[in-house]
Amino acid sequence: MHDFMSACAQFKAVFLEPIEILTQPPEPRWRTAAQLVASATDALGGAHLDEFADTSAATFQAFVRHRYPADYKPHAEQLYKVLRCGLLHAARTDIHGKNLTNPGLKPIALTHRDLKPFDNTVDGSLVISVPHLCKALTEAFDDFAANPTPDEHTNFPLRFEISLGASWGVEYSVDPEGAIMPTSPSASAG
Repeated sequence: MHDFMSACAQFKAVFLEPIEILTQPPEPRWRTAAQLVASATDALGGAHLDEFADTSAATFQAFVRHRYPADYKPHAEQLYKVLRCGLLHAARTDIHGKNLTNPGLKPIALTHRDLKPFDNTVDGSLVISVPHLCKALTEAFDDFAANPTPDEHTNFPLRFEISLGASWGVEYSVDPEGAIMPTSPSASAG
């Protein structure tokens, strides 16, 4: 792949299009959409790194502060530690694990109402609207795609290809001995 625009198109297919599907009636899947937003933000956050460096809290938070709409910038740490780590590691958005000792963190309450992030004065949580968060990711991605830094332009295609695997789109079968074999025509072309 190694082309920035192709990587952006593939990113849309892997993240943005499924998020759009997950948020549609009659039965939107808000929590799953939020998990994909967190994963997508993590992937974009690492775009300025070379292809072998690990993403981190710093890369995720830097992406939120640099590319997300202003409403999200003050919540970058919260979005990483509670939303991203909580949803991806424990499928929850309350304070748990090592974050229990951080008094500055608040739980996140997810809602389907289209609202800007706000602090809930009743229970102290940060209220995040999943529809608004999905729009924020799309805005951040559009800014990223239109205005990549030189490092992002060079490294994003490499990192995204690695994260998907060189065999994205290849179908596999399992032989009688349990070996996994590529079966699609593009598998032999790689």
